[in-house]
Amino acid sequence: MRSKNVLILLFFFVSVVSAQALMVGDKAPDFTLSNANDESINLKELMKDHYVLIHFWSPSTIKSRNSHKFYNKIAIDYKETRLGKSNGLVVLSVCLEQLRESWEMAVVKDGMNNVQNVWDKNGFYSVIAKSYQLMKVPADFFVSPSGVIVMIDPTEQKLQMKINELKKEAPKSVNMLAKLLYGNPKDLKPLVHQKVFLISGTDTIKVAETDDYGDFEFKQVFAQGTEVAVGKTDQVKDAESLYLAQQNGLIISKFNRSASGFNYKLLDKDVARVSEVVETDPGIKLDMFSKSKDKELLIVENIYYASGDFKVSEKTLKLLDKIVTTMKATPTLKLEVFSHTDASGDDASNKTLSDKRAKAVVEYLTGKGIEKARLKSTGMGETKILNRCSNGIKCSEKENELNRRTEFKFIK
Repeated sequence: MRSKNVLILLFFFVSVVSAQALMVGDKAPDFTLSNANDESINLKELMKDHYVLIHFWSPSTIKSRNSHKFYNKIAIDYKETRLGKSNGLVVLSVCLEQLRESWEMAVVKDGMNNVQNVWDKNGFYSVIAKSYQLMKVPADFFVSPSGVIVMIDPTEQKLQMKINELKKEAPKSVNMLAKLLYGNPKDLKPLVHQKVFLISGTDTIKVAETDDYGDFEFKQVFAQGTEVAVGKTDQVKDAESLYLAQQNGLIISKFNRSASGFNYKLLDKDVARVSEVVETDPGIKLDMFSKSKDKELLIVENIYYASGDFKVSEKTLKLLDKIVTTMKATPTLKLEVFSHTDASGDDASNKTLSDKRAKAVVEYLTGKGIEKARLKSTGMGETKILNRCSNGIKCSEKENELNRRTEFKFIK
C-alpha cells in the first residue's frame, strides 16, 4: 500500500515539473468551485474590479492554518478599499481536501467567515491544482483585476507592503461640479431641471439634477472611468448638441447622442477639470518661475472689487506683496497687468473701469518701490469674454466670475 502511494506521488511530481511553472506576469488560470452552500464561485467573476488573493491550503498543514487569521483580517480591511483603480480585495480560499467535513470544520475553527471559501474534493490531483503547478501548500497567488499574477507566495509583510502601494495609487474621491449646455458653440443655453446620471460599467452610482443655470453636483465620487449620461429631452433639438462644461461655463467636451439620450465617458483630465480642487498658490508659481529657464509666466487671478470700484482689496495684497518681493529680487523682470470685466453694464463703462483697476494694481506696486518702467497696465473691459456670457445673457455668478479677472504676465 505504501509503495502504491509513493508511486502516485511520484507520478504527480513528474507531471507537475514537466509542465511550465506559473510566473509573475502570467495569466491566472480561471476556475469555478462550490462554496459551503453549493453555490458556484468563479475566479473571473471575483476579479471584476477587484484584486484577488488565491490561497490554496489543506486542513492537515499547520503552515496553511497559521496564515488564516491574517487573510481573514485583510479580507475585512480591504474589501471595499480602493486599491489602484480597483474597488477592493477578495480572498479566495481554495481547500484541497477529499473530506468535505474536514474542510468545513477547519473553516469554522479558523474563523474564515470573511473570505470566499471553496472546496476541491480532488485535492492535489485536481485539474486546478495541476494548472497552478501546485507542489505544496500553502500556495498563494495575488492576482490583478485583469487576471495577471502580481505576486506568488508573498510573505505577509510583502503582501501588506504591496497593498499599501496600491492604496497610494488609488484615485481620491472628489466633489464633481459641472454644467450642461446645449445648442451650438455660438449660442449656448443651460439645460435646466434635467436628471444627470453618473454610471460605472452598468451601474448607476449617482443621480443629480441641474438647476436654473444647468449646474449639477456629484458629491464624494470616484469619477475616473465613469460615464455621465442624460436622458432624451425635447429641449435639445436634433440639430443641436449637448455639452459638458465647468460651472464657470468653459466647455469640456460634447456628449455622444444615442437613441436613449446622451452620454460621455470621462477622461482623467476631465475629472481634474470638474473636481473641487484647491488651486496652486500663485506665489508658489512665481517662485518656480523665478528659478526656471522659462521666459514668460501668466498668472490669472480673480481679484475682487466692490461693485463699480477699482481700489485694490485687502484679499489681493498678499499676492501683490509677493510680486513686489520677486521683482525686487529679479531686477530684469517686467510685468504687464491686464484687467477684464464681465458683460454686466455697458461696454464703455466696463472699459473705463478695467483701465482704472489695472492702473490701481500698478500704482500699488510702484508705491512699494517697483520702477514704473518695468510695469504696464491695460484695461480690456469685456472684450475677452471666455464663456457664453456676452451682453444680454443671464449667467450664474461663477460664469460671470470667470470673466472678472486680472492677468499678470511676467517677462524675463
